[in-house]
Amino acid sequence: MQANGFGLPLHPFQVIAYLVVLLDTYAFYFITIVAFSFSDAFCAVVGLIYTAFFLAVVYYGWRATAADPTDPTILKQREMK
Repeated sequence: MQANGFGLPLHPFQVIAYLVVLLDTYAFYFITIVAFSFSDAFCAVVGLIYTAFFLAVVYYGWRATAADPTDPTILKQREMK
């Protein structure tokens, strides 16, 4: 049993989630921003907002992957042995 989500082999859903986030980010920066290029100020504001949300997704994704999902009761039983 793995202590967190960083252990290999990665779960297929984990790989799919990473790919979806990367493709969404690519689509935003290289498709959506280009479509709204008529206004530099609008692109800057929307880009900064999206970047903040993207960094939050990466940060909380990292924290969730690094968390130990072990039940505290089971953890205490392991420590007693």
